[in-house]
Amino acid sequence: MKKHKGLFICLGVLIILGIVAFIGIKKLVYPDSSKNKYGDRLNGIEEHKISDESINEMKETFLKNENVVDFEYVLTGKIIKVFIKVKENTKVDDAKELSEIITKNISEDDLKFYDILYYVTCEGENELYPISGSKHKTSDLFVWTIKLEKLPEEGEAEDAE
Repeated sequence: MKKHKGLFICLGVLIILGIVAFIGIKKLVYPDSSKNKYGDRLNGIEEHKISDESINEMKETFLKNENVVDFEYVLTGKIIKVFIKVKENTKVDDAKELSEIITKNISEDDLKFYDILYYVTCEGENELYPISGSKHKTSDLFVWTIKLEKLPEEGEAEDAE
């Protein structure tokens, strides 16, 4: 037994290190599910609930428009996502103007709390769609992204001026 005293001490230390390593790896691989996945980023969301009435009003207003075919609303954390589908012959500027429906149906206080993503697709084949707009909670305007089939060749942009 005395011959193996050092071996037993090393084995005991290795076992303790193995257990500590196992616990550490387990915490990395399996996060604590009792905590909110957003952390404290959603503080104050209870005071900024978007009412079902506002959503239904927004939906009705979109669907009343002759160019709109479909409407979908999704709230994820502090991001409001609005998806609409327009008719094939709808002008991009007309689709962009429809974003005002969102801002008119949400209170000023809530507009300063939520970010808004606005996606527009077309029911048919149209090279101008899809387009998307985003509005940060600190901004009053949407920033637009449009579909480009191809970028202008070098020199073409200068010739257009």
